[in-house]
Amino acid sequence: MDAVRQKMTAYAKNISQHGEGRSIEELLKTDEILKGVEAQRLRTHCTSITLIPEEHFDELAMSISTSDLAAVQADFEQRVKRLAADAADDAAARKRAAQEIAALTWGPTRVRVYNLIGLGILLFPGVLEQQLAVARWLSADARVPPDGRDLSGTTALFHSISTHPAFQPALAQILHDAGADVNARNRYGATAAHEICMIADASRAGLQAAEGALRWFVAHGGNVDVRDSDRCTPRAVLGMTTALMGASDRARMLKVLDDEDARRAGRGELCCAFCGREDRKLLRCGRCRKAGYCEPSEGRQCQKGDWPRHKADCAAK
Repeated sequence: MDAVRQKMTAYAKNISQHGEGRSIEELLKTDEILKGVEAQRLRTHCTSITLIPEEHFDELAMSISTSDLAAVQADFEQRVKRLAADAADDAAARKRAAQEIAALTWGPTRVRVYNLIGLGILLFPGVLEQQLAVARWLSADARVPPDGRDLSGTTALFHSISTHPAFQPALAQILHDAGADVNARNRYGATAAHEICMIADASRAGLQAAEGALRWFVAHGGNVDVRDSDRCTPRAVLGMTTALMGASDRARMLKVLDDEDARRAGRGELCCAFCGREDRKLLRCGRCRKAGYCEPSEGRQCQKGDWPRHKADCAAK
C-alpha cells in the first residue's frame, strides 16, 4: 500500500511540475484564481517552501510575532515621520504608513502582517493577550488594512478560522471588525469554510474546533454554497467528510448548517441573500427586485458573490 501511495504521490508531483498549463514562474506573476493542473502546481509549490523566521524576518516581523507592541508602534511612527514630508497632512502620512505596512511580505510564502500575529499565537501561546493587543492596535489605531494575501491568495482571517492548523476566534473577530471579508477566496477558489469542512483532525478536540469554526463562519456572514475551482461547495465537502463519522458527530456538524439555514429562511427578504446579515441596509436586485444584498459601498461583494447561484432564479422571476 505504501508503495502504491508513493507512486501516486510521485505521479501527482510530476503532473503538477511538468503537465500542461503555465509554469510556476508564470503563475506567481499573477493573482488570479486557478483551476486544474495550474491550481495543483501552485499547491505543490506552496507546500514545498518553508518560512524560516531566523532567515526571513526583519526587525518589524520579529516585533509583531513576539508581541512587542512598543517596538511596533515605534516602527509605525518612524514611517509616519519619513512620509510626512511628501504628505498633505499628518492623517495622510499615517494612511500611507498603514498602506506601506499592509504591502509588506516576508519569506517565500509572502506572509502578511496579520499572518505574523497568527503565527505568533501558535509559537507563543502563553502571550495571547499581548498578541491580540498588537492586532487591535494595528487595525484600530494604525488602521492597517486587514485583507492582505499571501502566496496562495489566503488572508489572515481565512487562516485564523480554517483550523489548519488552528482556530483563533479572538484574532478572527479583530480582523472581521476591521473589515476583513469572511468569504474571501484564495487562489484555488476556496473560502475558509472549504478548509474547515475538510476536517483534517478527527479527534474530539479537532471536531470541536471544526464545529466552532464553522459556526463562527456562518454567524459572521459566511456562505457555504460558494464553489471553489473544482466547483465544489463547503456544504458538499461537509457531506462527504461527515459520511465517515459516527452518527452523533455527523449530526452535530450538520446541525451547524441546519440551524443557519433555518434562521436565514425564517428571516426571508429581511436578511442578505448571500451572507445572511440583517444589520445592514439591503439593496434589491435590479432585475427581480426580490433578493436583497449588503451595500457594496461598505466593501462587501455580496451580490457579486451570489450571482452564480441567483442568476437562474432571477431569470425565472
